[in-house]
Amino acid sequence: MVDVPSMPPATPPDAARAARVTLLGWLDAGRIKPVVARVLTLEQAAEAQRHLIEDRPFGRVLLSMDR
Repeated sequence: MVDVPSMPPATPPDAARAARVTLLGWLDAGRIKPVVARVLTLEQAAEAQRHLIEDRPFGRVLLSMDR
């Protein structure tokens, strides 16, 4: 029999909601500023994935979508 590692327990919905509200408040107040490494278009999703894997950037890699 194979021993399968257990998954950590999921964050309770109320705790996740409280964390999200707190973080969004801090963002709105300018207390925290996310680091964005690159912004690419949705058409460049493959390049974004390659950049994440190969370049291991510090900061987020975002995909933008035109409306």
